[in-house]
Order: sequence, then structure tokens, then C-alpha cells
Amino acid sequence: MYIDKSSKSTLLKFRQNPADQRIQTEVNRMYWDAIYKLVRESAGAGKASRLDLSAHALLFDCGILDFDLIDGGRKQAESFIAENKSVPDKNIYTFSEWLAREYQRALSFDKKDELRQEIKLLDSQIYRKWDEIKEFQNERRSFFSSKLDGLSGKGRMYANPLAVMDRFYQIENAEQLFYDISVAQKEIAGGKFLDISAKRELVQKNTEQQKLKTAFSNLLNETMDFESVKEMQGFGDSITVLTGEVIELEIAKRKMDVNLEKINAESANFSPQEIEARINEIIDYLRELVTLSSKRVHAMSLSVTALISVPATKMSVKTVLEKISEFDPKVFKNERVKYMGMPNFVIVPGYGKSLYDWKNNAIIIPSLSYGKLDESIFYGVIEYKLDADEDKVLLMEYNKIEENKGIKSHLRLKEKFSKDYVVYMSQETRGYKVLPKDTRVFFNREISPVRYEIKMPLEYDPVAMSQEAFVDLKQQLQTHVKSGQGSAEHFYGMGIIDGYYEAYDAAIENMKQALTLQPDFLDALYNLGIVYMKKHMRKEAAQCFTMYIQKTPQSWWTSVCQEYLTKLR
Repeated sequence: MYIDKSSKSTLLKFRQNPADQRIQTEVNRMYWDAIYKLVRESAGAGKASRLDLSAHALLFDCGILDFDLIDGGRKQAESFIAENKSVPDKNIYTFSEWLAREYQRALSFDKKDELRQEIKLLDSQIYRKWDEIKEFQNERRSFFSSKLDGLSGKGRMYANPLAVMDRFYQIENAEQLFYDISVAQKEIAGGKFLDISAKRELVQKNTEQQKLKTAFSNLLNETMDFESVKEMQGFGDSITVLTGEVIELEIAKRKMDVNLEKINAESANFSPQEIEARINEIIDYLRELVTLSSKRVHAMSLSVTALISVPATKMSVKTVLEKISEFDPKVFKNERVKYMGMPNFVIVPGYGKSLYDWKNNAIIIPSLSYGKLDESIFYGVIEYKLDADEDKVLLMEYNKIEENKGIKSHLRLKEKFSKDYVVYMSQETRGYKVLPKDTRVFFNREISPVRYEIKMPLEYDPVAMSQEAFVDLKQQLQTHVKSGQGSAEHFYGMGIIDGYYEAYDAAIENMKQALTLQPDFLDALYNLGIVYMKKHMRKEAAQCFTMYIQKTPQSWWTSVCQEYLTKLR
């Protein structure tokens, strides 16, 4: 904990009179002064390749912890840290993690690491391509030799087989020349100037390559039939294509090498003053956002963990986001995600409601919520949702509801939508019908999950990840399931993917196995009922939905199951 004597005195005053705004301001200033100093020290005038703030994680991620003002004291504080460490989610950041990330970006260390990784990957790809070329060349040699052996004793075999093979190997010299010529032509196209001697050499290589290709063609026509010649040409075509791919990869690698050198040169020239200015700018920006979140609820920004509310952790934020993804599955499926990626969620010590930072595509979550944590996060997600809806389609539809038709102010309409969204998320999803009927119909149509379809958690949704990530996920699940030691979650995930590909029989078996391992796995039970419905197995579907209602008498999904049962009977 980074607290000097002056800080302890200020904390003592705060403990005696926590409602005093003047003392609150002093405590908050004390906190941020400590943050600036510790980050500056960790950066080491920009010489550090990353910020290591782990020694002060409690201060950065939970604010000033006054143990006398927390139920459970130090034990509760240790629980906060454990909850942050237990969630490796790449889109949820503590304050210290976000500062470390932004430091990397500000001084281009992240770009260096990315470029080094990409260069390493390109080296690997180039190596594999050359290996493939060698394999085709070896196959071609074997094919040619076998054809020559077949001609032995038929009067067409040359008296000196070694001389024939010497003629054959000239095609590999021609292919090396093709590589050299292609590289030179790419460089010329890229603006490289060739002097007279270099131009003359290039012309000579072209002439030599054509001569070798003609000689090889003559050799094939002398020794092989038409089909065999075609087979040999196929080897050559494959080698030509691979050679072109090698050249493109090498060009990309050279560009990255140049960029890496440029970034190294730039970062080496950063003065300590420039580095400190960049770091301060990062902290200033987050501090302003947290202050804004407090002003929105007419409160003071406060970075002291006390009895006001339980501090947000990555685990508690993840739980809320899972609920949002469950009952607003389209929230992260928009055009913005395609070019900016998923929004990040950053927990910053402060007091207020969450808000959306469009500049960094991040939802800033004050660690101490004004009201309940889930409602605070709902407001940040609403801002993101409406900001991503650039054509205002959602609000225009909402404006069509009878009770909203008289609202002409965009701001008032947004405020009303926000309140209704919070009610929908916090109460309607629990099965309590609180919203007016027309508003509920709107949310069921525009926001809620699609009925009659498999319930698709975000972590299994192919739309919410790259094709490569989805393929990797599928392979991992298949490995666990086939091993015979898969967990209920593994079988459930595999069942969802089977259902997505309409492999319903496999989906049924995997969902049933998930329920065998975990009988109270409600999502598996619900999805099993949906798959049975798609297979027109009405009796089995009805049994699943009945069991779901028995296990969960009150929820949004329970009301959906009741609708299914009415239609199945």
C-alpha cells in the first residue's frame, strides 16, 4: 500500500467524516497523485518495455483500501484480488492492466511485439513453402526416374542414364532463375532503380531461363508419352505457384523489418519528458472519464473502497456481461465489431455509473457503483449499443410505441429507453412482467433472444469470433468429448455447435451426456428441448420443458418453456 504520513492523516479525517466533500476531494487527489508517481517510477523514464504494477495491485485496482471501513477487512481485500486474477478474459481489464496495455501502445512496444511475432510467423510460412517446393521437386524426380526405368530394353532408353538425369536437373536451375527474375521484377515495380549492368544481368537470366525450359520440354517429349508429360507439367505449375507465394511472403517480411527498424528508431529518440507526457495523458483521460461518471449521478468522484458498495472485480463484471449476452444477444453483433472488435471493459477506481468511451472502444466501469453494479454496467452497454446503432434504427422503432410517440427530444427518448432497458435486464429477464405490454413486445422483438432457436452463449457463438478461433474451439471440444473425460461444459459446448450445424442427432447425444454429468445444467436441458422440437419429437421436447419449469419456476426462459408446452399439447 502506497500511503505516506500525510495520506494517513487525510484518511483518518475521512474515516471520521466520510460525507465531507472537502475531505473527499483531498482523498481523491491523494489517490491520483500516488497513481501518477507509481506509474512514472514503474516506467523508468520509458526504459521499461512494460509497466509492472503488480506490487501495488490493491491500490490501482480497488482504490484506497481503508480496512476499517470494509466488512471483513484485509480478508475481503484479498478476495477482490483473487477474483481479478481468476478471470483471464481478454476484454475485461483492471485499472493496472489497462494502464500497462496503454503504456505499450503509447510507446509502440505493443507494435514491436506484434511485428516481431508476425515476422516470426512469416519466417515459418516461408520455410514451409520452400519445403513444399522441395517435396514437389523430389516427387517429380521420382516420377521421371520411374518412367525412364519403364522404358528400359525398349530401344528408347539412352545409353547413358546419368547424362539424361543431368539434363533433367537443369529444370531446377531454371526454377531458381525464375525466382531471381520474379524478385527483381517485384523490386522494379516497387520503385527500385537498376543500373545498366543490373539490367543486362536480368536480360541474361531471362534468356538462360527460356533456354533451360525449352531443353527440358524437349527432354520430356523425347522420353515420355502425352499423359506423363502433362503429369510433369503439373509438378512445374505447382512449383511456380508456390514460388510466387514465397516471394509475396518475403516482400511482406521485408516491409515489416523496415517498420520494426523505424519504430525502434522512433522509440529510442523519445525524451524522458515526452514519455512522461504520454503516460500522464493516458492517466488524465481515464481520470476525466471517471469524474464524468460521478458528475452524471451528481456525486463526488471517490477512489476509496468503503461501505458504499462492494468494489467491482473482473469476476463480477464477467457475470453481468454473461447475462447481457444471454438476454441481448445482438448487442455485440454489429458493423462496429467487424472493424473495431469487441468493446473492452475497464474497471477504474471511482464512484458513479458506467459510460462508453468511443475513443478507445471501451466501457469504463467505476469500481464503486452508484446503485447496483449490474445496473451501472447496463448503462454503459446502453451507450455503446446506441452509439453503434449509427442509423438510429433501434430508437426509431422504440419511438413507434404508442406511449413514446409524443417524445420528440432525442435525449429524452434515449433516457426513457435506458430506464426501460435496465428494467428489462434486471426484472423482466427474471420473469417479472413490469414493463407496459407494448414495451415488453418491443424488447421481446428487438432485444431478447430469438425464440425457437438454440440458446447460444457468446463464448460459443461463431459470429462473435474469427473463423480461425471458432475452428480451434470446435477442435478443442471434440478432443475433450472423444477422450471420454470431457466435462459437462465440454459436451454442452459440442452440442451447441452440433445444433448450429443442424447435426441434431449428435447435438441430442451431447446434451444428454452433459445432463448425465450435471443433472441441474439448465441451459443443456433447455437446448435439448429445442433440438427435440426441431426433430419433431414433441413428447421428448415437452418432457424437457416441463422439467425446466419444475427446476426454475420463475424466469424469462421459464415463460418461454410455458409457451412451448402450450403449443406442443
